[in-house]
Amino acid sequence: MNRLRGNKRSAHADLKLIANAATSAYAEVYADNNSKNGEVIYSSGAGWSHEQGTTIDTDFKDSFMHYLGSDIDFSKVQYLYISPDRLTIIYKYKSKNYTYQRYDNTVTIK
Repeated sequence: MNRLRGNKRSAHADLKLIANAATSAYAEVYADNNSKNGEVIYSSGAGWSHEQGTTIDTDFKDSFMHYLGSDIDFSKVQYLYISPDRLTIIYKYKSKNYTYQRYDNTVTIK
C-alpha cells in the first residue's frame, strides 16, 4: 500500500512538471500568435501534430523539451493535448497510466 502511494506521488509530481512545461511552452510559442493558437497534440504512436493532423511547429516541441529539462523521461508520455482552455496528459509510470486534466485538476489512475 505504501509503495502504491509512493508511486502515485512520484507520478503526480512528474505530471505537474510535464503540465508546467507544456503550459509554459504553449504560452511562449502560441500566446502572441493567434493564427496558430489552437490545439497541440502528441501521442506516442503518431508523434506531434497541430490542429487537424498537420505537422507541428518545431518551436513548440523545442520549447516544451527545454522547459521539461532532463529530469522526466518523456518516453513515458503516452498522450498530451493542450489548447487555450484545456490540458490533458496521459503518463505511464510503473505499468499504470496516470491521466492529468487541467480543466478540472484531476489525476486518475487506469
